[in-house]
Amino acid sequence: MSSLTYPAMAILISRLINSFNKGPGPQLTHDGNFYSLMLFITALINLIAYFSMGYVTNIISQRLTRRYRSEIFASVLNQDISFFDEQQNTTGAIVSRLSTAPTQLQELLGFNVAIIFITLVNLVSTCILALILGWKLALVVLFGALLPIIISAWLRFAMETRLESSIEKRFAASAAIAAESVAAIRTVASLTLEDKIVERYNRPDSTRVTFTDVVRCRYSNCLTDIVEKSGQSFLWINLFFSTAQATVFAAMALTFWYGAQLVLRNEYTQNQFFIIFIAVLFSGEACVQVSTFTTSLSNARSGANYILWLRQQRAKPVPLLRDDREVSDDEKSSGPAAVDVINLEFAYRQRPGVKVINGVQIQIDKGEFVACVGASGCGKSTMVSLLERFYQATSGHIEYNSINIDNLCPKNYRQNIALVQQEPTLLSGTLRENIAFGLEREPTDGEVEDACKQANIWDFVTSLPNGLATDCGSSGTKLSDGQRQRIAIARALTRSPKLLLLDEATSALDTESERIVQAAIEKASRRDMTTIAIAHRLSTTKRADRIFVFSNGRIIESGDHRTLTQLGGMYYNMCLSQSLG
Repeated sequence: MSSLTYPAMAILISRLINSFNKGPGPQLTHDGNFYSLMLFITALINLIAYFSMGYVTNIISQRLTRRYRSEIFASVLNQDISFFDEQQNTTGAIVSRLSTAPTQLQELLGFNVAIIFITLVNLVSTCILALILGWKLALVVLFGALLPIIISAWLRFAMETRLESSIEKRFAASAAIAAESVAAIRTVASLTLEDKIVERYNRPDSTRVTFTDVVRCRYSNCLTDIVEKSGQSFLWINLFFSTAQATVFAAMALTFWYGAQLVLRNEYTQNQFFIIFIAVLFSGEACVQVSTFTTSLSNARSGANYILWLRQQRAKPVPLLRDDREVSDDEKSSGPAAVDVINLEFAYRQRPGVKVINGVQIQIDKGEFVACVGASGCGKSTMVSLLERFYQATSGHIEYNSINIDNLCPKNYRQNIALVQQEPTLLSGTLRENIAFGLEREPTDGEVEDACKQANIWDFVTSLPNGLATDCGSSGTKLSDGQRQRIAIARALTRSPKLLLLDEATSALDTESERIVQAAIEKASRRDMTTIAIAHRLSTTKRADRIFVFSNGRIIESGDHRTLTQLGGMYYNMCLSQSLG
């Protein structure tokens, strides 16, 4: 409605001008009062229309922004682990996108989209009015003036879209590096690199000597490229914008000149000319106003493209992540799990020609405690990732209780598994919250206490003034490495898993704590769970039922500790290097 007031105003103002041309008199007073009242009513209509439009569009934009922000976050969490291995999907880049993409959409979907709609309707309606009243003058102005304005606006939009895409990539890269630097702030502080990093941030240096130099230069170069690319593009963007602004006045000049010719030839009346002139004026202003929203349009396009790209990246359909089918008896059965690894092969997507796992065949019985050992990079930790379904095997498969894990719901499957990694992850919160994290129910005090005792952390917890209510700090920074490790082990044990995966889980413990925790894990595994341990320190695997020795993605030896030492192969040499008989 508010957009249609512009052609109405063109008619009212033109008639008001004609009234003034009649000279002073009662008719001028009558016309002045009447058209003034019409303009006042038009103002009231615009007030109500713009207020209603602004209120509704802002509510809609807030809800849509919340929806898209939640969708991005959910989409990121539902990606395969290989998604996060890509360089463009680092933590900093994802957090940056999570913040900017919904905001970019909100900028357009709020009041701006309504203004754009009003402006377009204004442009079309005033052009139609001009064509109806005087097609000759209207066509000359449309093709001679308004068309160049539209072309300039389109070129500006195209240029801003390219610039926005380029800048976003560089900002994402700089955000990733900044996140890494903040995460490693203790290392930065210990090496007293604060001033150098700030200096490189403000003034790039092409000299690259060490790894830290590379990181700093990457960050500064990202920001420098942004400035250089922006500076070059802004010259063209401002050229197109200033061209559009100048063309509006050129349109007025063209309308006056050609309109005067038509009036002199009595082809148009004075009233027609003023209506067309004012309509052209509104049309030109509408074109320029649309061109001012090109930044919002390009930003929203970038944000929308990222959301659509995320939707396409989802490797597994949503039903597999939230499977509503009936759970099989093998999935519901209590007690330890049986695991069969059948002709398993795997290569990372970034290195498809390098087989990290090559023809591995393992059969693990229920309640068995097995260990995987070998040199760094031999494929041990990759086996844990495949068992957790973080990655899809290139060929072969893994069976859980005689069921191919590819056919199981990941959520249901992982609820039966507990993983303790070499570098445990703790969240901001209390000790109890971290121990109970991931459980669908609230554990009892007895369950938490029992898990802490098995992980040899209970004495430490009771020594604290607030006990389990003690705050861990950000990422558990208030705890030592060994304490964080034992909290992670306690968290794993509270899940009562059927399959326990230990990836260097006791590496941060002292010898005595390692011995106690290992004994507790062995005791629990014999009774309640199957345990697969990855270890460099062979003291943790000495009591395993079976030990698998990995080399170049293959199993070259298997057996218990005594059998392998008598074999005199790779495992025996590893024992000698660690003074383990």
